[in-house]
Amino acid sequence: MKNPILKTAVIGALFMAAQLTISCTPKSEQSSETHDHASPDTTAVAYVCPMHADVTGKEGDACSKCGMKLEAAKSADTTEHKH
Repeated sequence: MKNPILKTAVIGALFMAAQLTISCTPKSEQSSETHDHASPDTTAVAYVCPMHADVTGKEGDACSKCGMKLEAAKSADTTEHKH
């Protein structure tokens, strides 16, 4: 193959076919290794400004924009992790 565009297209197609094959393999045929997601660290709490969510800090800090005391952020995701 002397055409570099054709060569690149063939390599790309082979790569995509390999990815599709791997991603569509049933779990029973995939690696039997199990993995454990560490439980969330409940001691590490993020503190944010109630008026400016982009301002974060640690307990006792004040917002750099308005001076309000930062509050503990509420976790948005309380569901169990699933694959």
